[in-house]
Amino acid sequence: MKRITQKKLSIYVISFLLPVLLVTVVMFRQGILPFGDVTLLNADLDIQYIDFYGYLQNVLQGKDSLFYSFYKSLGGNVMSLFAY
Repeated sequence: MKRITQKKLSIYVISFLLPVLLVTVVMFRQGILPFGDVTLLNADLDIQYIDFYGYLQNVLQGKDSLFYSFYKSLGGNVMSLFAY
């Protein structure tokens, strides 16, 4: 088993912590906080899930197809959305 040198270990740690710090700073500047009214879950909910639930409601009411949707501009397969 190869041994990780101190230099390689420090590079790995820095390459992990630097993006975490950068994302944390950007989130705080945008007002997205870990706790409170504006969390990451609420910000993600506005972008992704509200549209998905609106589409799903139309599918359940029989207005849209389960397998193909025109919500994606020119239309497309939506199975990847369900897999997600």
